[in-house]
Amino acid sequence: MLPHYNTINEFLEAAGFAGRTTNPYFYMVRLEDTYPHVRAVMPPFRKDFYLVALVYNPGARSIFQIDGAGRSQLPYYLVFQSPGHVLAWQRQPGLAGYLIYFKAECFTFMRSVLADEFPFFDLLHTNFFQISANLFTDLSVDFDGLLQEQEGKHLFSEQVLYARLLAVLYRCRAAYQTFQESQLNQSAATLLTTRFVGLVQANYLQKRTVEAYASLLAVTPNHLNDSVRKATGHNAYWFITSKLAQEAQSLIRFTTADISEIAYQLNFSGPAHFAKFFKKHTGQTPGDFRREAESVK
Repeated sequence: MLPHYNTINEFLEAAGFAGRTTNPYFYMVRLEDTYPHVRAVMPPFRKDFYLVALVYNPGARSIFQIDGAGRSQLPYYLVFQSPGHVLAWQRQPGLAGYLIYFKAECFTFMRSVLADEFPFFDLLHTNFFQISANLFTDLSVDFDGLLQEQEGKHLFSEQVLYARLLAVLYRCRAAYQTFQESQLNQSAATLLTTRFVGLVQANYLQKRTVEAYASLLAVTPNHLNDSVRKATGHNAYWFITSKLAQEAQSLIRFTTADISEIAYQLNFSGPAHFAKFFKKHTGQTPGDFRREAESVK
């Protein structure tokens, strides 16, 4: 099983953060202040709270992964992560910006569901996108104000903190809407492929066929295959099996679970079926893959 952190402080300790929070629902830190304490490499994990990150990645050298999709080519970006996502990173020196960790309990005063009000927290939507240097500078003012509020102690400071967090999220929503509008220029095939890949990320354990995803997208399997191939050069089934193989490799490399346990966790009928699938897609048996991974640690 992948590590799963229920509380913010559990995660902070595991990742090597120097600070801890006295507020079980909120913690914020400058990325610059996470050096040298935070781990340079954090293997895949899940957590029970949200993340918002405003990042300057000089030289685009650090890699941030959500659900196995690594991004290192973006110099300035926003990241949004919900409970349920799988997160990992490989950090290089020089990252700047802000990290916000919070729980939904910050917004008990809101009537709407968080993912409805802020679609970048929906598991099926884009949650990692590039921004301009100017927007990074503008948003930094809002993020820094929130950080100062965290450090302040005054009457109703917690309520003011959550109100400022809400304001930051609306500022991010405006940036997200601008990003979404820019995506309208994409071809229909690319848009359908983006939706399909998002569904695969969220449903790969339960849905293993092109027909199942075509039904969710209200298109025919042939149309889905043709669109995905046009946009990427691969057919739709390739993305389904690649995601499953990627998750299998993460579990073998980063957990101590035995191979049979991993097979059942990934909804295979048994270890033999899993081993056949794994070798077909990686060229190695699960055992050989684990031994090789351990030899390079």
